[in-house]
Amino acid sequence: MVLVIVINWKGARHTNTCLESLAGQQGARFDLVVCDNASNDDSVCEIRSQLGARWGWRETPAEATLAPVADEVRSVTALAPTQEGAGGAPPAWDRLWLWTLTRNLGYAGGANAVLRWGLRAGYKGFWILNNDLALAPDALAQVCLAAAVDDSLGPIGSVLMHWEEPGRVQAVAGRYHHLIATGTHQTALPLGSDPVLTPVDYPVGACLYASRRLLERVGPMDERYFLYYEEIDWAERARRAGFRPAVALRSRARHREGASTGSPQGVRNKSPLSEHFGAVNRLRVTRRFWPWLWPLVWASLGLVVAERLLHGEWARAGVVLRVMAGRRAPPPAMARQIGW
Repeated sequence: MVLVIVINWKGARHTNTCLESLAGQQGARFDLVVCDNASNDDSVCEIRSQLGARWGWRETPAEATLAPVADEVRSVTALAPTQEGAGGAPPAWDRLWLWTLTRNLGYAGGANAVLRWGLRAGYKGFWILNNDLALAPDALAQVCLAAAVDDSLGPIGSVLMHWEEPGRVQAVAGRYHHLIATGTHQTALPLGSDPVLTPVDYPVGACLYASRRLLERVGPMDERYFLYYEEIDWAERARRAGFRPAVALRSRARHREGASTGSPQGVRNKSPLSEHFGAVNRLRVTRRFWPWLWPLVWASLGLVVAERLLHGEWARAGVVLRVMAGRRAPPPAMARQIGW
């Protein structure tokens, strides 16, 4: 049995679209946790309303509700189909829970809270999803088939397609450029019929499958990244432990890139939030795995500052300069924005 984890932060509209595609999954059994990262809006109510109106899934009696499993969990609500239902085909998931965290732990932190519980509950595989995805009907089944090929694979990504142009590839895998600590998307599908692409530098983090074996030997994602680079770190730790990061080439998902961070595709559209964590985590991942390159990566941030100034983006240049000066924590206004 696979546990699917969808992370939400102030994005109920996107999460509900993702749930619609999860409801139509074919060929794989799974339970589902929607984990809300302490959204300060009506996300949880909107998601619960969608589940009730669309499929007739509503909160179960208190005695059937899973109790919170850690300090960071404010509440866990179990939902189940009502007798009257909502008509139409039932959703594909077997069981479903809505989690609400006490504070925003970031993508990795939110996922890890559920992963820790899932390991104790005995699940064998875990599929971690951004909420801004719409999944092909066999997306999970294809990932599970890929995972069954070799138990040394992982983490395993899916092929991401552009949201507005679902026939065009957004990312097959990530290529990591060590000298400047940045990643770019590989967009060309490989020739041949092999269902698994490996080796890859890293699978893109919007859609990641992890086996129980991977989690027990390597551990979950590193929560210190909060936003960005957690999949690069995870893939590198997995590689050094003898696993092979991979992509399930027949698993497809449409992706609204940047929807959850306010940074649509393109460097000119990056939010200050994305700018901060991008700069901080370039230094963090370099210091951890390739420390001899840290001075070069730090100097490369100066080029980022110059580029931002050239385009008159003074505030964003200031964000990067602040990181270069050693101030790794987000400024107070940004911390309040993300619920710290």
